[in-house]
Amino acid sequence: VGMTTTCVMLLCAHMVGKAQGRGFRDKNVWQGRRLSCLNEMLQSIRFTKFYGLEDHYAQQMTNCRRGELGSLLHMKVCFGCIWPIAACVSMLVALTTILS
Repeated sequence: VGMTTTCVMLLCAHMVGKAQGRGFRDKNVWQGRRLSCLNEMLQSIRFTKFYGLEDHYAQQMTNCRRGELGSLLHMKVCFGCIWPIAACVSMLVALTTILS
């Protein structure tokens, strides 16, 4: 029973860790998109100023930042879940061993 509990808890921790890794990858993708948009705007600053495209680029960067913040929130939630799971492993193994 103790081994089963350990395996289940480690599987849960593994799944949460994988989700956190996906969140980190998504954050990097969104950050790259935002920096790419900023770089594009800065390389064509005369064109941007002449045609008044500041709002267009600001909207693009805002949308990229919103996606980046969503990924950061996902990472924080996963990080908040992984430590309680890890802390419960030894306690649950001990309880299930004693009770069985």
